[in-house]
Amino acid sequence: MYCDALRVVFSDLRKHFYTAPTNDRVPVGGQIQMPCLPPDGDPKPEIFWLKDGQEIERRADSNVILANDGSLIISSARVTDTGNYSCEARNVANRRKTDPAQISVYGERMRRFTFSGGVARACRT
Repeated sequence: MYCDALRVVFSDLRKHFYTAPTNDRVPVGGQIQMPCLPPDGDPKPEIFWLKDGQEIERRADSNVILANDGSLIISSARVTDTGNYSCEARNVANRRKTDPAQISVYGERMRRFTFSGGVARACRT
């Protein structure tokens, strides 16, 4: 007679983030840092960021940096960086996501002028 050893390992991921991103505005060319301190978990969860529901890819040529502390840094902000950002914590037990934070990147205002000849032109003001 023999028996197999059984090892039971429990995994979990708590529900609440300690720190989550909040709505913010930044001018074109500016920098913004969004914090994310995930819930406790075993094993420790990995952090991922999403923009408009799509996971942000880590690319060397990007102006978006995923910092070691879990925060997301956007440097040299562009209007195309405007969107809804969420932080997601994942481990083998579960995945949790923050509510989205609306980030707005604003630039120079454009005014439309119509000249008497009917030609319209946009100018920076």
